[in-house]
Formats: sequence, C-alpha cells, structure tokens
Amino acid sequence: MISDIGHKLTAELLGEEYEKIPESRGVKFTIALNKPFIGHSGVLFTLGMSIAGMNEVTNVDENLGKKPMLQIHQPLRDGTKDEILRGLKEIKELLKGYQYEIIAIQSYKDDWPVNRVMAGMDRGNKTRYKNIFVVGDGAKGDDIEVDGVALGVQRVLEFFD
Repeated sequence: MISDIGHKLTAELLGEEYEKIPESRGVKFTIALNKPFIGHSGVLFTLGMSIAGMNEVTNVDENLGKKPMLQIHQPLRDGTKDEILRGLKEIKELLKGYQYEIIAIQSYKDDWPVNRVMAGMDRGNKTRYKNIFVVGDGAKGDDIEVDGVALGVQRVLEFFD
C-alpha cells in the first residue's frame, strides 16, 4: 500500500497512534508589483518581523508573471487570522511607495496536504509495516517541495525492484 496522506493519518487509518511530529504551519502571500522590489534571485530576510522572508520569483524566471512577483512567507505560531492580518500590515509597511496587487494568500496547518511536517522532521517513505509506504509532502526526505515529493515516489518504486 502506498499512502499520500502523511505518516500520522496513515497510522490513524490503521488504528494506531503516531508519534507527535511538530506540524508545519504558515502563510504564503503572492504579490504582483508595478516594479521590481528585491532586484535579485536570492531571499530577502525580514528580521524582527512576523514575515520571515521573501523572494522575487520573476527574477529567476520572468515567465512566472507579467509583472514582478513576490512570494512572501510567514510562519504561523498559533494559526489565527490575527497573525495573517499582522503579515498583511507588514507587507503594506514594506511595500510603501509601491503599487501592488495581492494575487493569493495561501495558509497551511494541521493535516492540510502541504508541508505536513516542519523542515528537518521528515520521516521518509518507510513505515514500521513491511508493505506500507508513505509518499507526498510528509515524506520528501532531504529534498524540497515538488522535487521532494517526486523523488520520494521514485524511492518507493525502487523498493519494488
């Protein structure tokens, strides 16, 4: 059996409890700007703010948007709307003097199927059961995002060779 719902929910389906894994939770703001803000392809860390950092994805690939586009990331501590509103207030502060449009606000927490576990806490693809494997966001191994999910699926398929 190959599960894509993470280790915790897979264990629950089997009537088992799974060790407590620190959940990942956060919010990502996608913003289109009238002009570039960062000007490079690296990450701009925003020390002392709720927002952890941002990157201007169109500096890596201009095909990602017709205008300069920021991805702004904010960890959520208690997962409340107040935290998200605080992030929006900080964005307004950071982008003062820029015309911008918020394209999307995406949040994740608990068992939502993205970033199921905090970075560094991933449990890999194997379970304690011989023929049950986990793929997906909660089992990326040392890899990140979509690449990690795809490589996790590839690793599981290698178990069957």
